[in-house]
Amino acid sequence: MIKKCMSYCNTDKYIKLRNNIFYFTMELPRQNSKRRFFCKSLHTYNYYEAREKAKIMAENIQNFDTTKFINDFNTLWNQVIFEYSGTGSTFTGFAMRRISPRTDPMVLKQLKILSEKMDLVQQNQLTPGEKVMLGQLSHFLPQIDTILAKMEHMEQMLANNQPIQPKPTKNYTVREILESLAKKSNNTDPTKDRKYRALKSTFENINFNLDSDYMDFYNSDVIQRVSDEITNNKTVQGDTKRKYIRYVKEFIEHAHILEPDVYKDNLLQLLPKVSKTPKAKRNPHFPYSQEQLLEIFDPKHDYFKKNPDQFWACMIALFTGARNNAVVTVQFGNIIKQENIDCIQFTQNHFVKHLKNEASERIVPIPAQLLNMGFLDYIQKQKTKLKATDSDFIFPKGVTKSGNFNNKFIQRGFLTFVEQLGFKGPNAKKLDFHSFRKNASEQLQYTGIPQSFINDIIGWAGKNTMEQSYSNHTLKQIKEQADKLNYDFLQSHFDKWTEIMKKLK
Repeated sequence: MIKKCMSYCNTDKYIKLRNNIFYFTMELPRQNSKRRFFCKSLHTYNYYEAREKAKIMAENIQNFDTTKFINDFNTLWNQVIFEYSGTGSTFTGFAMRRISPRTDPMVLKQLKILSEKMDLVQQNQLTPGEKVMLGQLSHFLPQIDTILAKMEHMEQMLANNQPIQPKPTKNYTVREILESLAKKSNNTDPTKDRKYRALKSTFENINFNLDSDYMDFYNSDVIQRVSDEITNNKTVQGDTKRKYIRYVKEFIEHAHILEPDVYKDNLLQLLPKVSKTPKAKRNPHFPYSQEQLLEIFDPKHDYFKKNPDQFWACMIALFTGARNNAVVTVQFGNIIKQENIDCIQFTQNHFVKHLKNEASERIVPIPAQLLNMGFLDYIQKQKTKLKATDSDFIFPKGVTKSGNFNNKFIQRGFLTFVEQLGFKGPNAKKLDFHSFRKNASEQLQYTGIPQSFINDIIGWAGKNTMEQSYSNHTLKQIKEQADKLNYDFLQSHFDKWTEIMKKLK
């Protein structure tokens, strides 16, 4: 069969015969002008079987998405539990860590599968941080192989009815598991973790002692009391209740990861399913009124003088309609000049960036009013001050020390300032950072800009086929419309802020 197929495989695009075994080989896109090849054994000496396998593999490679690969990798990597090999050392580099056997084996198996595709990753699409993380995966692969091999050995022993020496177990308190769950989210201080605070409050509301043994919690009566406490809470809507139920599930699942032989997760089915809040009952976002915007940006307040990052974050949202995460995670490399037009590029090129949909990924020409306020001067000054590269974030506090998105940047900054102005309260309309997106869309509509251009600037997919498919505008055309986004009633305030920002170091 091998000799008979020799003439076929030598002319096949993806199949090569080596040592009587068929191999799949394919040239990958060049990097740094260097040719790259992907080669993998097909584990067969049958030509027809090899041809079918190669066809499937070629389709998988051609459809390979580096961004999706990195997102999947980050999701799995954050679920790996590490232990430190040193004793009494404060060194936290990855070389001093080892993967704990308590890590979910399915996570390790999926990481192993991803590692086999690392040759396909487009390195020029990665940030320096992503390259370091992939390097860590390569470093830990031998440990992953060892752990998986031990698990397979244990499964084989169980299959053969051979006795296995029971491993020592630890009894955890509810508080210890809560703290461990918080650290999984890279929070060294559990009290700052939203899950920790929500679960702690829920357990305390049913008078359950957090220092009790976890087994005292894990019974049907307590689970029912927790469920009732959440579902009967009239102060929160269905979406929040769903979130709290999810937190309880994660708590139980985390306990199972810590001690899978002792803490089971079979009571998860007792937790209720909570319906989503009907759209008609959701509290929608509202735009700020002209009077409110005049008050917020009145130079008599010194908040923005002390926090210029917050000021420019608000300006980006006000003039592009970008959402919170998109604004806070803008990188210096996202401020670009294309076709001789200054633009902001919103793209999901980093694991902390979470754009809502495909339309959210866009290039927006910077409106003239924002340029006249010295926005580009601020960007250049900030880049020089931070000695930053294009991959660094314009607002450093928008990312936590652990490298995750800091969703408190706006909440504890601008929104606290807004509350002090008296714009928020239990009976007030929902006014927050997202309200700037509403202001931008309203102002664009007020100036009479066609809806298809508004979609391009704001990042909407469009409601009909005409808006979605037949409105291909050039960047120059979008720029002409974007310049019409002008807040004339704020101009006197903006003039003063331009002078103030020039003087700030």
